[in-house]
Amino acid sequence: KGQYSFNAGIINVPDGVTVNIFNNKSGTMNVQIVDIMGRKIKTESFYAGLGTTSKSYSLLKGIYIIQVSNNNNEIISNKVIIK
Repeated sequence: KGQYSFNAGIINVPDGVTVNIFNNKSGTMNVQIVDIMGRKIKTESFYAGLGTTSKSYSLLKGIYIIQVSNNNNEIISNKVIIK
């Protein structure tokens, strides 16, 4: 697949994660957080302009999949461990 119109950096912070989205096109972004058992913990859609948008999420200890997507079906997923 060619280059995505965005990139996502997921940073562990105390008690959660910060998701930094670097957008080449403005538009709707979607963040979904799923725990290791497959339960949706958080789903959020929001408008992100050109450049960087940051979102922070509080999470309990555990293993999660963070999925960031846009309306062009471009998806970036990362596993995070909250200790």
